[in-house]
Amino acid sequence: MSKLIVGRKHLIRGLSILEGITGGKHINPICSSVLFNVTGEKAVLKATNLEDSIETHIPLIQVDFDGQFLVYGPQLLGFIKELGDEEITLLLDDTSSTLSIVSSNPEAVISLVPNEEFPSLPSMPDSESLFPIPSGVFIEAVEKTAFSTSSEHESRVLYGINIVLDGESLKVTSSDGFRFSRYTCSVDNPSNVGFSVILPRRRAQDIKRVISMLFDAEEEILVGYEGNHFFLGTNSLSVFSRTVDEEYPDYESIIPSEYTRKIVVEKSRLIQAIKRVCLFSSERIGGVKIQFDPEGKLIHISSIRYADEPFIGKASESVELVNAQGEPVTIGVSYKNMLDCLSVLRGEEVTLDFGDVLWPVRFTSESDPGFYHILMPMQLDEIES
Repeated sequence: MSKLIVGRKHLIRGLSILEGITGGKHINPICSSVLFNVTGEKAVLKATNLEDSIETHIPLIQVDFDGQFLVYGPQLLGFIKELGDEEITLLLDDTSSTLSIVSSNPEAVISLVPNEEFPSLPSMPDSESLFPIPSGVFIEAVEKTAFSTSSEHESRVLYGINIVLDGESLKVTSSDGFRFSRYTCSVDNPSNVGFSVILPRRRAQDIKRVISMLFDAEEEILVGYEGNHFFLGTNSLSVFSRTVDEEYPDYESIIPSEYTRKIVVEKSRLIQAIKRVCLFSSERIGGVKIQFDPEGKLIHISSIRYADEPFIGKASESVELVNAQGEPVTIGVSYKNMLDCLSVLRGEEVTLDFGDVLWPVRFTSESDPGFYHILMPMQLDEIES
């Protein structure tokens, strides 16, 4: 019987990193399993769902063998989280193919999965095809784009975020066909690496969760692409995600190069007004009406409903503008999509550029120069008729 002793917090952290893959329901038990590769004073933990994979390592306090074993991840993590001891002893019994978890009082035994069933994971790209970015850049890029992707069953392409590295510029884009988010920043790219990939939203969000656990915003991580896998990692972490093998649509071609109307408004006041007014808007429509009054430096926000819906009330609110340019106009917008955008936009003031009734509306902020959001308006004439 082989034994290894590991700190509880290190084991929980390692298993939690892999939880985005091992958690949930899987038909194949391999996708819920964690491979422990024990060498020297550390254990390398690996997990895969056959599309994506994560590899990390944890230090060991004491170990009397080198080798591998494969164990069901959620059960192991769930039990260890309920233990109070600082050190956990794992006893590996090759005869019965079991792993015993021993602490001061409770004890559990988990059946092992045959090692040979665990597939090979992708190899790390060559160093020449990697480029460093601060982990905070990746976190912010996901926060400002993942919210405007489509649902997975609607569009495989639009369910992902498009990551483009071009020279020293990193561009991350998302859209669900009704809205468009773009985050841009400068990066240090000494090897002049370039690529364009579509990373599924769920995987991007899990990578964001993992690097938020492990790194400060200023710490650098390596990013790259090889074959059909996006790679992100450091010496203690390797993440591989299969990309969507399709071309991302060229949405920039439909964005106006010039706008005829512009308003600057205090973001918090705009959010509060929308949250109050939308309570009286039709759930079927999911929108509010915005009337632009440049002479009074105001926008009037009001609820909207279909004519055939029962009348349960209405609401309206006027919001003072910091700045206003252009002629009066009335547009309809999705209040949910608008609030989603405002929640990730930095700064105390937000700028809205728009034109005629059906022009796309652009959201920007001087405090957030690397981000803009485009929102398609609603056809108010069809709703009100």
